[in-house]
Parts: sequence; C-alpha cells; structure tokens
Amino acid sequence: RRVHGESSKNQVQNNMVHLLVSMSAWMAANLSITLYSKLIFSNYKFSFPIFITFVHCVVSALGAFFCIHVLQMARPKQLSRPQKMATISFSFLYTLNIVVSNVSLKMVSVSFHQIMRSLVPVATIFLYVAWWRRTYPLRTWLSIIPVVVGVILTSAGDLNWTVVGFATTFAGAWLSAIKGIVTNIVQVGDLKLHPLDLLSWMAPLAAVQLVVLCLYSGEWHALRKFWADNSSGELMWAVLFNGVIAFCVNVTSFSANRDSGALAMTIAGNVKQVLTVLLSFVLFNIEATSMNLFGILVCLAGGALYSWVEYDEKHKTVASSGHPPPQHSIKPLLTELEEGTNRISNSISN
Repeated sequence: RRVHGESSKNQVQNNMVHLLVSMSAWMAANLSITLYSKLIFSNYKFSFPIFITFVHCVVSALGAFFCIHVLQMARPKQLSRPQKMATISFSFLYTLNIVVSNVSLKMVSVSFHQIMRSLVPVATIFLYVAWWRRTYPLRTWLSIIPVVVGVILTSAGDLNWTVVGFATTFAGAWLSAIKGIVTNIVQVGDLKLHPLDLLSWMAPLAAVQLVVLCLYSGEWHALRKFWADNSSGELMWAVLFNGVIAFCVNVTSFSANRDSGALAMTIAGNVKQVLTVLLSFVLFNIEATSMNLFGILVCLAGGALYSWVEYDEKHKTVASSGHPPPQHSIKPLLTELEEGTNRISNSISN
C-alpha cells in the first residue's frame, strides 16, 4: 500500500507539473494577444472584431495543417458522420460565443461585462452538477468565491447596463461555460481529439461562419472603407502577427482545457482577467484605485486556493481508487446526431 501510495502521489505531482506548464503557456499567450490587440486598436484605430477573429481562425487553420501534415506533431483522426456533426455544432457554438460577447459589449459598460463574465465558473459548476450529476466538495465551492469577488472588485467602475444588455451578457456567460465543457469533452471523452486536430476541424468552419457574419453585420463594408484610407504594410503585418498569437492561444487553450478541465479553465480565465488589468495599469499608465488592487490580490489568492484544493482532491481520488477521475462522455450527443442524420437521409431518399 505504501508503494502504491507513493506511486499515486508521484502520478498526481507529474500531472500537476504538466498542467502548470500548459496553463502557464496559455496564460502567457492569452495575455499577449489581449495586450497586442489593444495596441492594434489604439495605435491604428482598427476596430473590426469580427474580421480580427476571422484572421485568427484562418491563421489557426493554416497553423494546425502545417503542424499536423508537415511537422507531423499529431495524427488526424477519422471521424464518423455523427462525430463530424458534433464538430460542426461545436464550431457554431464557438462562433455564437464570439457574437454574443461582442453584441453584449455594445449594450453594457466594460466593467459590467467583466463582472458578468466572472460568473462563468459558477455557471460551469452548475452545468456539471445539473447535467452530469457531478458532485463537488464544499471547499471547492468556497474556493470559487474569492476568485469571483476579486474580479468584481477589480472591475468596479462605471456599471451602465440595460435589461436587454443584462440578458445578453448573462446568456454569454452561460455560452462560455458550455463551450468550455464541450471543448474538454471532445478531447478527453469518446472522441479524444488532439488539440491540433480539434483546431484543424473547428477553425475553418468558424472562419466561414465569420465571413457570413462579417457581411451580414456590415463590418466588411466599413473595413473596406477604412482600408482605402488607412492601408499600410505595417498594419497588415500587425494583424497577421496577431493571428499567429491567436494560433498559439487556441492550441494552448485546448491543451490546458484537456489537462485541467473546464472549471479550472474558467478559474484561470478570471485570474487572467485581473492580471490583464494589472498589466494595463503598468503599461498604459492607468490610475488604479485601492479597491482595484485589493481585488487583484483577492482573485490571485482565490486562484491559488482553488489550485491547492484541486491538487488535494485529485491526490485523494487517485490514492483511494488508483485511477484518475472518470471523464465525461459525448456518446449521448453523438447518438442524437446520428439518429437525426439518419432521419434526414431517409427523408431525402424517400
């Protein structure tokens, strides 16, 4: 038993080291693209979020293709028809999450938007409990509180909102939670897609959807007018380099989600949010209040507390059973998609 216990402890420690590396890589890439995008928006007045996201998807698709077929960093998996339908559904969820986030930002203040997005961990844990009947110890619930409160204190400011804006932002938080859970399931459940393989499926589909959205919203017309007056090689390379960073964000995000889980990713997202605010204070000479700084400390402390609770819970699970926690399955979704696809096929043939 002692040998088994030591082996379990070493397994958990090795997993936590790997998780720390992947999470740190995602955090660094995410902070980089947030600050670099802010520089592009402020220096070039290039405020076209849908087109920027389209560039992100195109560069990510090309990067995934290069890594898989040239560098052979991953082996593409052959998907069945319902599995392909599930991947297409995921791409729509990805695009819808972007659209709702952008729309809600136009209806509420940035501070209110950040506060509402800080509730994504709460939405995630409720979805896990309600849909997958997962149970969490009390200390996990309690460790989330300082993370959320810290973001609220950090983001405290002009809280302008409307009823429609509140509803849209609230829906966006739940969509983000669902996207995080599905991202985890398709990588560790029945599909077990490699992050690069998942990106090679998702990015081209999302890029096509974003082209339609860009045309429908009128952003493409505004972009053409802007480019006619402000085109430059420097701006073009800046946007393309932003896409390269986005590719790194997508790969590290999928990897960290696979290694840590959807809930841990939402906690890390809140920590990333306050670190972004902290760096903004330093890099852009923004005056910070004592409440902002206190909120940053509270959130970081909450993130550290959650990490310790997660480590201790995984250690207990492996030590008691000798196996890691069970992963969730995507089979119910695949079954529904397969039945629906067969019904459509039969209708067409008849």
